[in-house]
Amino acid sequence: YAYNGNDKVYVPFGIDFESTAIASTYTRTAFPYSGRLLSVKIISSQVSDETIVGFHKAENTTAIESTMIDITAVDTPYTAYFSSSAFDADEIIHISVDVETSNNHVHNVISTWQLDIVQDWPTQV
Repeated sequence: YAYNGNDKVYVPFGIDFESTAIASTYTRTAFPYSGRLLSVKIISSQVSDETIVGFHKAENTTAIESTMIDITAVDTPYTAYFSSSAFDADEIIHISVDVETSNNHVHNVISTWQLDIVQDWPTQV
């Protein structure tokens, strides 16, 4: 996504329209399984120094968990790791990025999720 400013933005899922409003249709998702967010990797077109990556649930602007990364070089992957980011099946979840500097950022965001998928296998008769 591309953003010109220094407000917290919520990362879009499946489209490149970020938003500073947590209730935006494009910045929320849900999974059919319980799970947790493991990490968020950001590749930025601008140095943004202290960048706070947050995990949110239920359109609450206060993050359940936040991790700070220092983006000190452009086009370099930086990873924010999470340990307390569990969610239930069908719970609305969000990822936020809050940069310290105000400039025109283009961020590539890659999130890694762990889902608790349990499937009953059919028995043979």
